[in-house]
Amino acid sequence: FVITGEWSHDVALASLAYALGPTAVLFGKHTTASFKEFFESPLPGVGKSIAELTADLEPTPFDRAKIYQRWVSFRRLHYANLAPEVPDGTDDRAAFDILEDHFVREWKTIRHLGRIHARILAENEQAELVAVVDPDGERAREVAGELGCRALEAPSELPEELDAAIVAVPTVHHASVAVPLLERGVPTLVEKPLAADVADADAILQAAERGGVHVAVGHVERFQPGLRKVRAMNVEPRFIECHRLAPFSFRSMDVGVVHDLMIHDLDLILDLVGSEVESVDAAGGEILTDHEDVASVRLVFANGARANVTASRASMAPMRRFRLFSSQGYVSLDFTKNYGIVIRKGPEWESGRATLRELDPAQLSEQQEWLRTKVLNIEELELGGEQRPLQAELDSFLASIREGTSPEVTGEDGRRALELADRIVAAIGQQSW
Repeated sequence: FVITGEWSHDVALASLAYALGPTAVLFGKHTTASFKEFFESPLPGVGKSIAELTADLEPTPFDRAKIYQRWVSFRRLHYANLAPEVPDGTDDRAAFDILEDHFVREWKTIRHLGRIHARILAENEQAELVAVVDPDGERAREVAGELGCRALEAPSELPEELDAAIVAVPTVHHASVAVPLLERGVPTLVEKPLAADVADADAILQAAERGGVHVAVGHVERFQPGLRKVRAMNVEPRFIECHRLAPFSFRSMDVGVVHDLMIHDLDLILDLVGSEVESVDAAGGEILTDHEDVASVRLVFANGARANVTASRASMAPMRRFRLFSSQGYVSLDFTKNYGIVIRKGPEWESGRATLRELDPAQLSEQQEWLRTKVLNIEELELGGEQRPLQAELDSFLASIREGTSPEVTGEDGRRALELADRIVAAIGQQSW
């Protein structure tokens, strides 16, 4: 099963291919007007169309119920919303149209993260959610009805007395939406990455300066409870290793994995290391989209620190791990499991090392409690009861507005992470992947 075309077609077709059974799917970059046109067009280098090549094959019976159930499973697997209802008696072409329309509509309107922002703010006693904005009026009214606020179709319709705004739209539209709000003097939180490119980021920062307000950036990992505890330890990182892997979600397809996922870890590393990046050695490339879907980079900083960072949005299972090494100790955080561990020198480190040299393995095995509490200081970070990162991010943003202080993640922070992400993508582009 070969798929080519724009992403709205690709995704729906890939899902239907999955629904029909074990299928090899090849994504291409050639754009066609429709699947039917592609199906009936001669294949390059072959001279015959798929229709001609498969004319003698027995057609697979169309089982609407099976396709619908497998579609639901597929969407659940990739963290998207469930498929729409497909009425009984719907033929395969009509079912395809319903499913494709559902995906395209979901992709262009109030999407996963924006809806979460709106729900958290609607429940927040420190704020009043005034409106949600979406060019799809039906979707805006649906979300506004759920949350008890106004539904608008353009930012220009927002009332003058706004105290704050959240911009959670496709990255390519960040500047066009955020700049007018900032120029009006509305403090604004812009989802990460700050902008599609550094020029747009600069336009956002300049608009904030003209409006006399701050712009915050949604690097939500700064608000992970484990990271907040590590930052409070004031460790000086010498080496950091990050892995951020995820199944393909069909969201944020206007950017690659560096700007979609890796940028979280780039922001964390820049914040913790506090030094300029001297060199970038990156590898990666496209797997499912027109942008890089996997990337790995080694960063060398002016102060001598190093970092290895890997990100993928084409993995079978999620992984979000962060490891930090310094002369003061070792930190390991698993954001997926919300668990961390810190290992540092204990109060008897110096004297204990001499004693350890005299112990044989059998004696050493009997001294585990002494090793864990005296020679070493091993602290498990139980983080399950801590505040959710996105809730903490929004609370911090609201507090900065009330107190007139700079947000925890500033526009300059967002620009710095974006600039590094651009350097990494440029380095990847120099390969012959």
